[in-house]
Amino acid sequence: MAARHDRRCGPAVLATAAMLATPLFALAQRSPAAGGQKTTNAASSQQAGTASVQGYDLATLNKDSLARIDNVGVRLDLNLFRLDPKFLDALGSMRYFVVLNNCKAAGNIDQRIVKVLDNELDYPKVSAYYKSRAASTLENLPTTATISIAGASLGPYDTAKKVFPILYGRRKLEFTSVRVNADRSKLSNFCLDAMRQILNAPEIPNLYDLTFTPTLAFTELPMDEASARTYIEHTNEAQRVIAFDIDFRILDSPPQITWMNPSTPVAAMTAQIEKITIVKGYTGQKVAVLYERPTQNAKLP
Repeated sequence: MAARHDRRCGPAVLATAAMLATPLFALAQRSPAAGGQKTTNAASSQQAGTASVQGYDLATLNKDSLARIDNVGVRLDLNLFRLDPKFLDALGSMRYFVVLNNCKAAGNIDQRIVKVLDNELDYPKVSAYYKSRAASTLENLPTTATISIAGASLGPYDTAKKVFPILYGRRKLEFTSVRVNADRSKLSNFCLDAMRQILNAPEIPNLYDLTFTPTLAFTELPMDEASARTYIEHTNEAQRVIAFDIDFRILDSPPQITWMNPSTPVAAMTAQIEKITIVKGYTGQKVAVLYERPTQNAKLP
């Protein structure tokens, strides 16, 4: 929960989440799930060596450094490039990709690499190098990430059923789809030059629509009475607002691009929910795991 201060405040958050018939409100992005690996800033990523092209030492992201990119927006951008390589034909997207490959510890980057972006004599060779390596580089890209959404609360504990009812107004709580605002503001903390490049890449979406398959719906949170007592004694009734931390995996379906207006592209992707954790809406403290994706031999609830 290291990013807790981002979860509940400021513009660096997810946009309104559209759960189709049951809209929830997204609160903030979380560091992407990375297969159990601890995530750190992309600034601390170690590159997989360098190659000399036209006298420039060019670095390439490897499996470890890709896993450490802890910004949901950047993780979605790179998965967009993976699923739809033609995005890298666009000047802005490729310049952004070049810089991301070359950001080093503490956000340092060889300024010769930055300057080559505007060198029409040398840049075509640099661009061709990264275009030829993009597929193999992005094969190692994690397809998992985590977001947070809110808009529900827990009702009075049912001692007979041993559950807390999940209250979502008068509507059914369904995890069907969510709109993610690909906030990249923190990118400037560890890769300012990448932040500058994406500002000049209008083809890269700032909004991602994730459709979850299968749809999941819940009305109750099962909990044993001892755990329920602990929760009740540490949470007054007025503070039973909850949020959902959703770990999801981007599936390999081709993304669809639409335009909200002439300057706002939206990328639609298909995702699978891996885990849903209920946390306290005010503090982000874990309450319980609501769902974990079952094995192939298990049945969905």
